[in-house]
Amino acid sequence: MAKKVAIIGGGLAGSACAYELKKAGSDPVIFEASSELASGASGNVLGLYNPRFYANIQDEAHFYRDAFLSAYNVFCAADDVIEHRANGCLHLVTDEDKQRRYQKVSQQSVWKTGEAIYLSSAQASDVAGIEIPYEAMFLPQSGSVCPHKLCEYYAQGVRLERNARIAEIIQEGHYWRINDEMFDAVVLACGVAVKQFSQAEWLPVHTVRGQVAHVESGHISNNLQTNLCYGGYISAPFNGSHIAGSTFQKWLGHTDVLDQDNAYILNMVHERMSSFDDVQHIIGARASLRCTSSHRLPIIGTVPNASNLYISTAHGSHGLVSTIQAAKMICSTIQHQVEYEYALPFSPSKYYEKMR
Repeated sequence: MAKKVAIIGGGLAGSACAYELKKAGSDPVIFEASSELASGASGNVLGLYNPRFYANIQDEAHFYRDAFLSAYNVFCAADDVIEHRANGCLHLVTDEDKQRRYQKVSQQSVWKTGEAIYLSSAQASDVAGIEIPYEAMFLPQSGSVCPHKLCEYYAQGVRLERNARIAEIIQEGHYWRINDEMFDAVVLACGVAVKQFSQAEWLPVHTVRGQVAHVESGHISNNLQTNLCYGGYISAPFNGSHIAGSTFQKWLGHTDVLDQDNAYILNMVHERMSSFDDVQHIIGARASLRCTSSHRLPIIGTVPNASNLYISTAHGSHGLVSTIQAAKMICSTIQHQVEYEYALPFSPSKYYEKMR
């Protein structure tokens, strides 16, 4: 059993690994480059958690279903500590492709009865508490949490090295040296910064800028009882406001808040929900750089040609659910040397083979 494990990165991916490893009896140490946890894409004030959906049953569909339920169980246990609100989410059917896909998803065997429900417009309106002019797929276990507080919850009782900018990790036999300290294993969970390490510089990861807006609720939207997703998203109101998003900009590498992005987010809200026409006043906004892969899947597992080195990165916009399942997979591998069967689509070795 790997007793002492270094985790490089203090966002959702790293703190989730620390949480699972500590539960399993290991002694994890988080090395965070900034002064606080969740300083990057994991630092939003509120995040909606949902799985990715696949029309066909495949490994990815099983992974995201398991990840979603793993996250839901953890969130329920943490509840008020992470500002968990399990108020469900309506995924609006805004085109024929979504209609086909959501109908298939709601009938898949990977989802138990009542976990993914296809609704008529009238049924969706009953769930939402306001008129919804679309059919929708409803996930009653979806909701929202505070990602920053979730990272703090995951990292409780774990040693945290702040302002730790690690230039290199050095393998010495089956052990790893970081600065002058030895570890049984290392987990690279630092987003796109994994490429700074020679052992992972070949990974096909990049950043995607995303901006979210904090908007004052309107007369109708203040009665919304569940979250809505429609390509963009808007949360149910809390204290008279919503979180709405988001932009996806691969071509931008900064985190400055842009007025045109706020306008784009509001336009998406109004386009899908015309009754929210008085949702106009932006209270605040935040932009961050998410890490994703060229295949739009997280990269999870062992690093080829290195002993006891693991990666959890490229979780993109579904990191609230995928990071805890990734942590379970990595912890299982570290402790028992057992790989999940469906880890293969996300395995670093698969990317390594393609890059050679």
